[in-house]
Amino acid sequence: MNLKDNWDKLPADKQSAIAKRIDHWQSLSDEDKNEAKQRFERWQQLSPEKRQKLLAKYQEFAQLPLDEQEEIKRKWRWFKKLPPEQREIMREKWQSLSIEERRALRERLRQANPEQRRELRRDFLRR
Repeated sequence: MNLKDNWDKLPADKQSAIAKRIDHWQSLSDEDKNEAKQRFERWQQLSPEKRQKLLAKYQEFAQLPLDEQEEIKRKWRWFKKLPPEQREIMREKWQSLSIEERRALRERLRQANPEQRRELRRDFLRR
């Protein structure tokens, strides 16, 4: 059986969904394709437990209102723009906080305007 036979056996909605994904993939830059491949390879290397944990986090994220999802994405983009050394320092400092300290800092950041957030982050890094 060849690929064409398999394709023809798929329901039309599945064919359409796959075709859209192929079109999307082909529209990506080489850099974006390489990044996607690296993410896939990292995923493949995760233990089943870690994968399950990440899937649960994703499902939790998917249940959030769209504005909250966008806010989380905005914060992630900001974090990813930091130099790797600064990201690592922030990770270490964050992990050293208690759950209550993290909750309090999140709330202060959430309520702060952009300038206040910058100052809170500077203070956090100086600790």
